[in-house]
Amino acid sequence: MKSVSIALVAVVCLMIFTGSAQAVKFDPLFRVTAVQGSCNVQPKGKSAFEPAESGKAYHYGSRIKTDRNSSLIILLADGNECQVLANADLIMAEDARDSKLKIIKLSAGTVDVDLDPEFAEDGYGLHVETAAAICGVVGSKGSVDARADKDMSVTTLGVTEGKWFSKGDHFEIKELDAEDIISIATSIDREFTRLKNLKGQCSIDCKNSAGEMQTLEIKLNGVVKIWARSTDVGNNVTVTIIFTSPDGKVEQAFTYTEKDLRTPEEIAQARAEIKDEIRKKLEDIDKRETVVTTTTTTTTTVSSTTTIPAVLIPDTDGDGDSDVDELVLGTDPDDVTPTGRR
Repeated sequence: MKSVSIALVAVVCLMIFTGSAQAVKFDPLFRVTAVQGSCNVQPKGKSAFEPAESGKAYHYGSRIKTDRNSSLIILLADGNECQVLANADLIMAEDARDSKLKIIKLSAGTVDVDLDPEFAEDGYGLHVETAAAICGVVGSKGSVDARADKDMSVTTLGVTEGKWFSKGDHFEIKELDAEDIISIATSIDREFTRLKNLKGQCSIDCKNSAGEMQTLEIKLNGVVKIWARSTDVGNNVTVTIIFTSPDGKVEQAFTYTEKDLRTPEEIAQARAEIKDEIRKKLEDIDKRETVVTTTTTTTTTVSSTTTIPAVLIPDTDGDGDSDVDELVLGTDPDDVTPTGRR
């Protein structure tokens, strides 16, 4: 009888141990802690922001903004966290089909991710999505920065420990190791993407002229440029890829055509979003270029015209003319690109 009792205790202990080992890695809600400075949260389902409260739990779908010299930490679960640095704007979301996949939709700012090395064992995942790319954590530490640079949305992904991956519309980086840093820049209209290896060495998978996947080995300061332009025939997209070495020499170049799998409604919505982004850019430029000076007797408003080189915005509505004749945008003088594009 004594031996039976001992065996029963052993089984119970084993069940407790096994249950703890298979504990859920990410909690149903995320918590905010270590709030510094001015940080605000727009809870899911609410229209207004409120000050972030350290220790409070929020539903996925909530938006977080940090001001200058401000930061906070997002706790996905014990041992799994993400620090949000100053001037950030993001939405904490989860995949609609798989609640184990959490998504940081990063519009601006920097997030430092620190996850348990074994967090993905039970099918859990974390993606940081920006306008330029999806950055996925394989394990377990890294940093993602998103910012606007003239007409480009620029994402910088740096791996501190473990492995990450990244993918965009026409490329995939299956593995980035510790100390690797990659810059991914995409235009507002998503017709141009530029990848640059800032540290380490990485492999970028893309299609070649035969439409087959090919791996490009990118050394330090190597660049891959991708142009994707919709055609008027058959709802196709023509993609051109140019791979240049660190000294600017063209190593390889591909062009292929593929179907645009979006529905007409999705294409129309995307074009509307592009126009809205252009409008916002122009409004921001007008605000920056309007200088108001006030004295005791007069108020003078001076508007100036920026003379930065302009880039033609494409015709997205099919009327045969550019949506905006000229948008004030800059270019990189060191880049060698086909005439008429960035």
